Amino acid sequence: MAGDLSVGQQTDGFVWHAGKLTNLGLLPGGANTEVSGINQCGDVVGEAQAGDGTLHAFVWRDGRLTDLGTPGSNSGATAINDSGQIIGTSDATGGRTLATVWHNGKATTLPGLGGYSAPLAQDDAGLVVGYSENTSGVAHAAIWSNGKLTDLGPGQAVDVDSSGQVLVCGAGAGRPESAFLWQNGKKTALPTGLWSVTGLNDKGQVIGTYGTEGVNGFVWHDGTMTSLGNVQPLAINDLGQIITFGGTVLHNGTTTALSPTDNRPNAISDTGLVVGLSGAPVGATIWQAPAAS
Repeated sequence: MAGDLSVGQQTDGFVWHAGKLTNLGLLPGGANTEVSGINQCGDVVGEAQAGDGTLHAFVWRDGRLTDLGTPGSNSGATAINDSGQIIGTSDATGGRTLATVWHNGKATTLPGLGGYSAPLAQDDAGLVVGYSENTSGVAHAAIWSNGKLTDLGPGQAVDVDSSGQVLVCGAGAGRPESAFLWQNGKKTALPTGLWSVTGLNDKGQVIGTYGTEGVNGFVWHDGTMTSLGNVQPLAINDLGQIITFGGTVLHNGTTTALSPTDNRPNAISDTGLVVGLSGAPVGATIWQAPAAS
């Protein structure tokens, strides 16, 4: 597990493993380190304040914090895959913030449509998905493969599974949104009337919300949509365990509440490890979901 620990006015990134808390440290002269992602190898990424006050993407590996630098004034890493590819954003010339990939110590800004762009997810093969705004400020769902951009039209590509199947939330004049799965140029439409899509697992299960103001959750799989009731699903693992905005874990009709109730879970691993924030003052928190049956 990776997260952030506040010490006075300072925020330090940390890794928790087997009951031991490891502080990631700081960049020279910096005051804060914030963690965004961790892979199965235990490599951690995020953003850290440099000595001049700018933010730099970093990777922590084998006990060492490495500054990944930034093509412009600021950068931040959001995720790392098991192949060591890191995704995030960096400020480029002209003040634009662009989707960026770091691999083997080299930073590459990805092509965009003229405005802000950001990656939201990646697979272990290096396929990156997210969105890029055009010069009018309209976000388009984007897929980057080997540095080449594929524009899927207005919306956002929100997730990708291990087979390269991409979950896309389209954007229209107003809600409800359109959503579809995309793979190798083929679209599979999801049911109409959805409010949002938030996650995809390797079994092809899609989660999100539907109904007025998106107050009802759903799971969609192989053409069948199942209502989850009055919940807002955030993420789903390959076992089908779902975490919700209300701080619960759903699986096979069973609901388990996370404690304390003042919590904000944001991810669940395939082993049922839930990470997020809880308490006041807020602190990074880890929960173990009940074993999937």
